[in-house]
Amino acid sequence: AASSEDKNLMARVPQLNKES
Repeated sequence: AASSEDKNLMARVPQLNKES
């Protein structure tokens, strides 16, 4: 994945993890 895509995913991971 591109650097920008990776950054977006990492930024979303914490939120998704918290919701779970």
